Amino acid sequence: MDEQADKNSLMNQKASLLFLKYHHFVEMTAFHNAPHPSLQGDIVNSVYIEFVQKADKWDLDRDVKPLLKRITELVALRFWKDYVRNLPKSLQTLADYLTPKNTPSESETDIKDQAALLDECIERLPLKSRSLLKLHYSEGTSLVEIAKSMNMKPDAIYAAVSRIRKSLRDCISTKLGQQDDFVGEVQE
Repeated sequence: MDEQADKNSLMNQKASLLFLKYHHFVEMTAFHNAPHPSLQGDIVNSVYIEFVQKADKWDLDRDVKPLLKRITELVALRFWKDYVRNLPKSLQTLADYLTPKNTPSESETDIKDQAALLDECIERLPLKSRSLLKLHYSEGTSLVEIAKSMNMKPDAIYAAVSRIRKSLRDCISTKLGQQDDFVGEVQE
């Protein structure tokens, strides 16, 4: 029995270390799928608990990033739905607009196409916006740290990131619409 407990303990430790390695990725995925800063911490904690509790079911020697992405998407969707349900009706409509339209079941090709469109849209952003995205998403700098380094209030940085994200969503939507028109699909 002690041998099994030791094995479970080692699996949990390994899962915890892997989670820490991808912590920022989980935060990004959580915010993408439930775009409200107050939900992010709860989502990340829930993903961590689920990932570690089921560590014996995962193959931790393989790349766990896709697994963490999927768990995070599902947990974030659950949190976002609960959050939206408690909003006034007028805000629920806005929340529906903000809800990411890509579902976890999208094909690999669709995701690669969207990533290419995202890269194009990022290139069109002003230099300051691109730098902010790079600091936060690529280098893992928290928005609070970015605010301190720029002598700004964190709320201003959160607002800027929200505006950038909306701009990117609009850009991608426009480009997807242009692609549909190009292919000649009938739009209703």
